[in-house]
Amino acid sequence: MEIFKDSKGTVWEVRINLSSVMKIEEAHKINLYQGEQLVNGEHLYAALASDYMLAGKILSTLLSEQLESNGVSIDGMYELFDGVTLSAATEALFKELETFFLGLNRHDLINAVRKTQAAIAKAIETNNKLMDEVDVDKLVAEAEAEVVESLKKKRQQISGKKSGNTQESSA
Repeated sequence: MEIFKDSKGTVWEVRINLSSVMKIEEAHKINLYQGEQLVNGEHLYAALASDYMLAGKILSTLLSEQLESNGVSIDGMYELFDGVTLSAATEALFKELETFFLGLNRHDLINAVRKTQAAIAKAIETNNKLMDEVDVDKLVAEAEAEVVESLKKKRQQISGKKSGNTQESSA
């Protein structure tokens, strides 16, 4: 069991067992045992790591009994799950998946979960590096120069048409 707190400080417990796996499959047509399963075009664990709405749906199923006992609706849960909470809840979900798969002696699935998390972390790191390399001032200056050049050409075209019309009318 893994725990996390929501934005109001309520402690939630993520528990994965056969019952919860079956509930997730029934509710979402997702089998947690099948990491290779495609969900929204991605392998399951990658989809869970990158699609926070999917992770939220899976978490709402895993937390359904706690939601009921706390008098919180699913929409209420979504309201409580700000970015920090959703990140912590998703991390708890992945840790609980590892614990569950360890109990099943499914090191292949543990490896798939860990590799997925590592790949997502690397992708985020790479995106951050790429964004850090962007010279915004240079991009703005280049865009301004293009606009100025375009305006000059338009003025020249307009000036040429006016002077051409003036010459024709004076002839």
